[in-house]
Amino acid sequence: MNRLHSIAIVRLFFCLTALLMVDASQADWLFTSFRGSGDGLHLAYSNDARNWTEIRGNRLKPEVGSKLMRDPHIVRGPDNTFHMVWTSGWGDKGIGYASSQDLVNWSEQKFLPLMEHESDCRTCWAPEAIYDARNRQFIVMWSSDIPSASPEENPKGGYHRAYYVTTRDFETFSKPKMLFDPGFNNIDTTMLKVGNKYRIVFKETDDQPAGIWGRICGAEADSPTGPFKLLEKPIIANERVEGPAVVEVDGSTLLYVDYYANGRYGCRESSDWQNWRDVTRDCTIIDGQRHGSIIEVSHEELAKIDPSAGAEPPQAVLTGVNADPHIAFFGDRCYLYPTTDGTEGWRSTSFQCWSSDDLVNWKNEGVILDLPRDLEWADLHAWAPACATKNGKYYYYYSADKNIGVAVADRPEGPFRDPLGKPLVSSSDYSRMQAIDPMVFVDDDGQAYLFWGQGRCKAVPLNDDMISFDPKEVRDITPPGYNEGPFVHKRKGLYYLTWSEFDTRDPRYSVAYATSSSPLGPYTKAKQNPILKQKGIVKGAGHHSLANIPGTDDWVIAYHRFRIPGGDGYHRETCLSPLRFNDDGSIEPVDVYEAVKPTKWSAAESAAPATKVEIDLSQPGKEISADLFGIFFEDLNYAADGGLYAELVENRSFEYSVSDNGSWNALTNWRLLERDGGKGHVVAESNQPLHANNPHYAVLGVIRNEGLVGIENRGFQGLPIEKGKPYDFSLFARQIAGSDGDLLVRLEAEDGAVLAEANLGKPTSSWKQLQATLTAEGSTDKARLIVASRGIGRVALDMVSLFPQDTFKGRKNGLRKDLAQTIADLKPKFVRFPGGCLVHGDGLDNMYRWQDTIGPVHERKSQRNIWTYHQTFGLGYFEYFQFCEDIGAKPVPVVPAGVCCQNAGARITRKWGEGQRGIPLDDMPEYIQEVLNLIEYANGPADSPWGSKRAAAGHPEPFGLEYLGIGNEDAITPEFEERFRMIHRAVEAAHPEITVIGTVGPFSDGEDFDKGWLIANDMHLAMVDEHYYRTPEWFLENLSRYDSYDREKSAVYLGEYAAHERDRRTTLRSALAEAAYMTHLERNGDIVRLSSYAPLLGKVGRTQWNPDLIYFDNQSVSPTINYYVQQMFSAGSGDTYLATECEQPMSVVRDHATGDVVIKLVNLESTARKFEFELSGAAGLASSASCTTLTGPLMHDNKLGDTGRVEPVNSTISVGPEFEYTAPGNSLTVIRLTPSGK
Repeated sequence: MNRLHSIAIVRLFFCLTALLMVDASQADWLFTSFRGSGDGLHLAYSNDARNWTEIRGNRLKPEVGSKLMRDPHIVRGPDNTFHMVWTSGWGDKGIGYASSQDLVNWSEQKFLPLMEHESDCRTCWAPEAIYDARNRQFIVMWSSDIPSASPEENPKGGYHRAYYVTTRDFETFSKPKMLFDPGFNNIDTTMLKVGNKYRIVFKETDDQPAGIWGRICGAEADSPTGPFKLLEKPIIANERVEGPAVVEVDGSTLLYVDYYANGRYGCRESSDWQNWRDVTRDCTIIDGQRHGSIIEVSHEELAKIDPSAGAEPPQAVLTGVNADPHIAFFGDRCYLYPTTDGTEGWRSTSFQCWSSDDLVNWKNEGVILDLPRDLEWADLHAWAPACATKNGKYYYYYSADKNIGVAVADRPEGPFRDPLGKPLVSSSDYSRMQAIDPMVFVDDDGQAYLFWGQGRCKAVPLNDDMISFDPKEVRDITPPGYNEGPFVHKRKGLYYLTWSEFDTRDPRYSVAYATSSSPLGPYTKAKQNPILKQKGIVKGAGHHSLANIPGTDDWVIAYHRFRIPGGDGYHRETCLSPLRFNDDGSIEPVDVYEAVKPTKWSAAESAAPATKVEIDLSQPGKEISADLFGIFFEDLNYAADGGLYAELVENRSFEYSVSDNGSWNALTNWRLLERDGGKGHVVAESNQPLHANNPHYAVLGVIRNEGLVGIENRGFQGLPIEKGKPYDFSLFARQIAGSDGDLLVRLEAEDGAVLAEANLGKPTSSWKQLQATLTAEGSTDKARLIVASRGIGRVALDMVSLFPQDTFKGRKNGLRKDLAQTIADLKPKFVRFPGGCLVHGDGLDNMYRWQDTIGPVHERKSQRNIWTYHQTFGLGYFEYFQFCEDIGAKPVPVVPAGVCCQNAGARITRKWGEGQRGIPLDDMPEYIQEVLNLIEYANGPADSPWGSKRAAAGHPEPFGLEYLGIGNEDAITPEFEERFRMIHRAVEAAHPEITVIGTVGPFSDGEDFDKGWLIANDMHLAMVDEHYYRTPEWFLENLSRYDSYDREKSAVYLGEYAAHERDRRTTLRSALAEAAYMTHLERNGDIVRLSSYAPLLGKVGRTQWNPDLIYFDNQSVSPTINYYVQQMFSAGSGDTYLATECEQPMSVVRDHATGDVVIKLVNLESTARKFEFELSGAAGLASSASCTTLTGPLMHDNKLGDTGRVEPVNSTISVGPEFEYTAPGNSLTVIRLTPSGK
């Protein structure tokens, strides 16, 4: 790796031993890389190691060392565990490491200090790991610069050599040894087994000709650890290359090299390692990739990473071979004008036109212009047409015999005639280019512009007749990389020039774009390019056109690709895909595997008639639940610890273990700190714990205290500190041996700057809590908390805690203020907690036992979280009840139904649905009493046994519990039913005032659903809990689901639901589907008594489930569009439903507490729709009403940090017995009618 250049290095990995023999027909290659200076793990895949397809997104962000991830390299172990190593920083004395079972979910990252013992080691670069099956160990190699290892004093350019260690488990390592010393500086070593020999290929970093930096050399050995013998001559010399990568594919060796000075990659191929042929043009390499590796994976493994990998692309939209398509909307139809393809040398002689009213089904309108028949000046090479309209006519521009012509018609499908009898543009008038590929853009003011050219891009304003121009007005607007096919469009005042780069037969053929404030430029090429290129079996994607679907901000791109199967540069077919824009106006990359869906549009918005809505305000209406809209909280996606619970220290009580996560232990997230000559160690012990429920603690041993010796913690993906804000720090300490020196607590920034510090005093021989208030002198999102000892000896530490004083409502052991306030702003009527699957647990010993979560936090019995991390129970039942009270919501706790999850243990056994176990029947009386104790804890008098525990926590008044959920998504088995009936019978007998909520499984239908309802009907349950996660289409197709539910049977709590897009995003489309469904819930609010979206929270980078209602990181909170739907419905809820008729989803409710009438209206159409309201019984209403509208691009999602977020907009409208309102396309509107004088 070159520290002097920002380089892009590919290092292919070839497995040295047959760890997992993958059938070649069932294998793919996976490329790992990073971007920028080291942002994280990026992936691409290929089925031939030559043509690569990018898997979008950062798959893993670095958290260790200097927080960089460069040169990621992955090796497969003998147990099929994947191990990844990477460069964690330019000057780190070690490397980063993580492991995975599926290349999707990664273990906690570790920093491996492999060269920490070398005082003058300056680098640990480009690590690679291989598995040595013969010795059953991994070999980890890397490059280090250690000047003291050189026989020369102050060696020129340092002393870069390759080193290695061996390991069996990436926990313990052999002593580092030099792998090979060729006699000159070298880096970027990669290894390949060729026959019985091991060959390493590396970059030479000195002894180069003038102006040349880095050539590629090789060496050979009989063993992977050497000794290696240098090959006779360099593989590549006298070229500015680095980052060699070698792999054997189909009997040949591919050598990838980085032409770092030119910002490109090259690939050479050899069958004998002597003669190398440049095959760069035959390969497709991902733009922007940086030094990584390649590993062979199965189709199944690749599909887990990217379900679309290897997928079949959509069918071409036109039959036959058609290229260079121009798409345009005229009236109520869409038209495609392509080149007729299929002849060698592109010798087509005529043009056809196709039309559609839905973008899917296309009608061939026949030949619209035939060169031999209709022209006198050309008869061959009919290419790349375009069509525009003005003056009531349609103008058709085309290439013929490498000149540009124009034809005119009265209709978009022709027939067209030649008005000039000669070319509009002659190639002889312009040098160094071809006069082909015309395109005409008509601006909003009616001015038309002609763009054309191959090799150069020319532009000129057309005269009003559309068939002439002033040659003196022609200008060159060629952008960087331009080849052919210019296209101009305008969106929100910004002009876009798009074009194709490279030749249509070149694997690099692609579409790029630039923007300008003027149609004639100058244009600035966008940083994120290209926007369209080949992917997988889609080859030759390019020569495009764009169109805006009328009445919307939805766009479509037309382009050609090589025909599938058997196509080439002369046999291409026309495709359509959606084109999307980011909020800043930039264009998103086009997914050539995404087809357009059947789409309807209107030539004019006014064509849609107004919708009349009659509302009788004098009707008594139907009583519905006033508690209909609430929230469901589960510690999933780090929603509690690291999320809502404001504790900033991760693993504060040293209770992390391998049962939480396979790579965790009691000291996970803690690191020994030794500075300025200080020396010590840290271990975890459990022989004299602070409390039996909290058995582990850290023991800090100080051997030499001249400097600073302590432990540090960097929080949950960072420790955010804000200047001027006070923080409460506390810990428990016990001096075990040695002198009782003072303990020091400090907050530091990443650069070592001290933000706050306090002396905690001396620990004693017994456990003692020490506290301090730290006020930060600076702000950072990556602080580290340091606890150090000034004494010599051993001191035990536990419950190391750091809380902001500014919590929600200012409560101790409280909640993160901004996140809690975002939840409170939903105005929920209830809170369901603590789960979810979390409740019934991953086995009987993992059930959520509520009594373990109350009392002093250091006495609470933490345990593993079913979602594969840890739960401290700092956010316990008392805090849940208190939060409900603080936000005015009713508590709805859920307890296990005496059985654990049916999927318990399945992550290990892979036996899904077979893990349910029941509490032994002999133990059920004790468990039932535990449930009854919960009700007493919530509602009992302050002097009752359990009510006194609530009072001792500071809340003598009851919490007012009304609801209790028993069970969650349980398999409805005889074991479940028996235990559920026992619990229900006891609760009903002791507390008839409590509404028990049963469960009917995890789906909207099926066996468990049916069995659950049979039990509910037999037991006459007051309420059951339904759950379902479905597509937006499903919700829109089921807007009458509850209309037919029997009102004499159990009521429904819709406890978990969400509309899931295919890619799991929270889009406006999914939000509007939910909004439409919620109008249906209100209409059925007499039977559906409660409802809550799920999940509620998702921490960015630590989610196990998507989508979620609110995303957050350590500094900010990002409500989704779906959040605002929930907020608008809850804030506009009522207790009476007023019947009305409307073809669009609508609900009207009255809130008797305020006298307000609330209208909720969902417009699912892409265009605006006018509604004419007629209110009877409207006397006494104010003449104005508040109006809240939510609308935007249909597929937009509110990402964290977005500036162009879709959020509700508040306004005031005039109302009366009759009033009109126009709902924007794709919108939710809430209109609140209030009594006059209010």
